[in-house]
Amino acid sequence: MIPGIAEFARGGLPDPPNTDDGNDWVDGVCWLYCGQQQTRVLWIGPATVAGAQAPMYACGACIKELQARIWHSLRTHDSSARPAPPRLPSTAPGGGGEVVTAVVADRSIA
Repeated sequence: MIPGIAEFARGGLPDPPNTDDGNDWVDGVCWLYCGQQQTRVLWIGPATVAGAQAPMYACGACIKELQARIWHSLRTHDSSARPAPPRLPSTAPGGGGEVVTAVVADRSIA
């Protein structure tokens, strides 16, 4: 079972990770909302831009906010949480044809 799903099914929410929870926290820069330069951060998945990937890290407070947004989206069936269909290259002259790559983390934040 995916961590947090049982709590969610009962109407509760799992606790977000914190710096003394046994996860691999490191000192670094938070890539999310606060932008703190030197704090304890946890790897939350790869960020993909134009085919290049970089490791994405977030601090405890930002992970808590992200988790709250994700659970809210799941509870309300927010359509913006569903992945957009991939754009196909245009065959029209001068068509953009840019292919968008989705970011998918293979680690559960729960």
